[in-house]
Amino acid sequence: MPRKFIPLIAISLILVSLEGAFLNISAFKIENSRTDTIFNEETLNIESKDKINHKDKDKEKLKDEKSSDKFLDLEAGFTDDDDLERFGGLEFNFKKSKHLRTFRNFDLNSADKQALKSVKSNKNAITSGKGIWVNIWNYPKNVDAFIDRLTDYHIDTVYLQVNRSTTEVFRHQVQIDEILKACKKADIKIIGWSYAYLHDVKADADKFIKPALYVSPEGYSFDAMAADIEENYKVESVKRYTELIKAAVPEDYPLIAIVFSPQIKPVYPWEYIAGNWDILMPMVYWHGIKQRDSQRVATFVADSIHNLRKYTKKDDLNIHMITDGERTTPDEVAISLEVAHKLKVNSGISVYPEHLVPNSILEVIKEFKA
Repeated sequence: MPRKFIPLIAISLILVSLEGAFLNISAFKIENSRTDTIFNEETLNIESKDKINHKDKDKEKLKDEKSSDKFLDLEAGFTDDDDLERFGGLEFNFKKSKHLRTFRNFDLNSADKQALKSVKSNKNAITSGKGIWVNIWNYPKNVDAFIDRLTDYHIDTVYLQVNRSTTEVFRHQVQIDEILKACKKADIKIIGWSYAYLHDVKADADKFIKPALYVSPEGYSFDAMAADIEENYKVESVKRYTELIKAAVPEDYPLIAIVFSPQIKPVYPWEYIAGNWDILMPMVYWHGIKQRDSQRVATFVADSIHNLRKYTKKDDLNIHMITDGERTTPDEVAISLEVAHKLKVNSGISVYPEHLVPNSILEVIKEFKA
């Protein structure tokens, strides 16, 4: 072979080697790229399965989770992809102002718009304004300090539990008389409430009627009574209970029913109660929702109010929302109140329970324009 061809052959061999190396590197990159893609997809699938499993576990846990008087059962269900279609999507614009939230894209569908046109303001309702709830196990130890706290945070109504099916008519007679007197002197409304099991309907009716008609030795009485109906809610029991109460109290006496959020208990005598009780007070408690964020709180509250009107078949229903003060945050409470305002909750708002509600949440209640 002539020597003049040797350099050319050498250069060709070098080029072939370089091309092979380049192809190997490219193949390596492509293969690794594919591997990364597969890994990511598998990871997402695993994470998705984990979320589903975690969600199922949460549901089971929530079904067993009990508070002092109630438990959550997820007949309606909570999911990580709560459907906002009904409300066109609730989005919050978080401003620098403390707890302030404003809606964007709050676009109701035609059915909701029509329903809200029927909602009337009910500022004359006995439950209007801002309230706080005291249960039977946690009466204030210092009534003067209790009243001062309510005054400081512009709370105008106390909801005081006076009994339950397993107690006498007045569980804390002396304290009840003391709190009645203190509230009246401070110009704070006081509404009693009874937790009714409705196993002995007549006895439970008496535990509503006697406090409703009660006058203390110093001449003070409750402004109204509310019935907490969340144990036996068979329509025949609720009907008998209602009839006994109506027969015993004055005709114009306001009948107030404490009810579930429809998201917790869709199967309930909604139509009967809405047709026979003047004001419904849904317990809109979201603290059992795991891995929640502001959007899920807003959705839960909005769906609760929407479905309350839907299930009762009463667009102009008088609604007082009991918001969640247990294991929640000021931001969440602020969101719940704004949703209530946007959806025209028309008979006041309140927070449960007083002994667990921090002042930071009461500050939100104070700022809220009811």
